[in-house]
Amino acid sequence: MLYLFYKRLRRMFQGEYPIDFILYKLMCRNGRIKKSFLFYVYKLFEKKNSQLGNAQELLFETYDGLNQATHPTACEYNGKYYFACTPFPFGNDYYENPCLYTSENGICYEPVEGMSPVIRPRKHDNLIYLSDPYLYTEDNNMYLLYRECAYNNSSEYIATVYEKRMDKNKKWHEEKVLISNNRGLMSPCVVFNKEKKYLYYVVFDDKKTNLVRVEYGTDDEEKLNVRGIPEGMMIWHIDFFSAHNGTNIGLFTLSVDHYGGGARLFVATSENCRDWLIRKEIIFDKNLVKKMYKSCMIHKDKKDILYVSLRRKDRKWKIYYLDNFIYSEYI
Repeated sequence: MLYLFYKRLRRMFQGEYPIDFILYKLMCRNGRIKKSFLFYVYKLFEKKNSQLGNAQELLFETYDGLNQATHPTACEYNGKYYFACTPFPFGNDYYENPCLYTSENGICYEPVEGMSPVIRPRKHDNLIYLSDPYLYTEDNNMYLLYRECAYNNSSEYIATVYEKRMDKNKKWHEEKVLISNNRGLMSPCVVFNKEKKYLYYVVFDDKKTNLVRVEYGTDDEEKLNVRGIPEGMMIWHIDFFSAHNGTNIGLFTLSVDHYGGGARLFVATSENCRDWLIRKEIIFDKNLVKKMYKSCMIHKDKKDILYVSLRRKDRKWKIYYLDNFIYSEYI
């Protein structure tokens, strides 16, 4: 008991248990932030330094009020930039519901009215939560994918990927089920290749993970080859984009376990979107960043903006951006 107290006291003085985190722990019960939460005190003690090397913190409001988030995804649609993520205050998945934002410049985002969050879980007390959003456009429509996890117990769950469509008149249509299984089914995203449309995702297989894909409208799963994964690591989260020269670029978050332990972010390349080669690691400040998470990228004004989610040393989950990401340096 004394050692545990000493360990926590040391973490507090090293910046891992800041005052705003202690306030959160004192005013959160069963995963819910109390209505009496002292938000003004939280914001008073919130760390003001929002820069990690060349990366700046993406500042926006989350519906829970603590303004922490993870799993970014973005796209350009009808002259605006749309951005989705899930609030994740100090790693609390109770609030991890997809939220939609919009921006004129890809940096200053505002919540979309009525879509932040997009959908609330119907039975969160029964271990159901929503996560892993993904945005893409096709034929004057914008699509939002997200994952529902319905737990049978503390470790087993059914994962279902839903798709929700917004048409050119900004009308949202009812979501539909794309795929469902009990193998994890994380980080869904869409890739267009050779006039075909594929759904990519990560599954758990024999204590490891695999990258797989299915052609839209089918359930014929194809396991993909990923070379160059560091020893002891596995695929955790993914995103893809096409480079200016047509090269297929992957953003792979790799971890040492299914829960994102020791997660690091890498760039990968592929000629055919089937066989991927892990290249160089994207590294921010190792003294301040404890874990990397999912990332994505958009093209803007002949430049590329990279969004990266991560967990800082102060236990906050934040999204950062590089407004001129030069991916060629990593391949």
